[in-house]
Amino acid sequence: MIRKRKRLTASQREDLYDAEVAKALASGRGQFPICNICDNGIFPGQRWHESHNKFLPHAIGGEPDGIAHERCNLEHNHAIDTPLVAKVKRIRQKHIGADIRPTFNRLPCGRDSPFKMKINRQIVRR
Repeated sequence: MIRKRKRLTASQREDLYDAEVAKALASGRGQFPICNICDNGIFPGQRWHESHNKFLPHAIGGEPDGIAHERCNLEHNHAIDTPLVAKVKRIRQKHIGADIRPTFNRLPCGRDSPFKMKINRQIVRR
């Protein structure tokens, strides 16, 4: 389910940059590619990453849709993508029954107990 990241080769990065330059020229935004996150230009000498759809990270099937400044992409990853991927993993683990609950220190009449305690403190079988 979670896709592993493959590093782009130098020629693939060059092709991606050139495609973004062509997109910027066609839209009349100048001769430099535009960052997908902060919407500013990416100038020569600045570090940049391949950027994926803002709402669907690469790890859960997102397709690349441009480039972004390295700093913008990392901040977006830490704030949005990483928590989203972790939540997707937790939901899937619960769905297939792979989530782990501790077997020690369980509360009496808790969620995993065959008994429950009513409001009037009477204990009954679930």
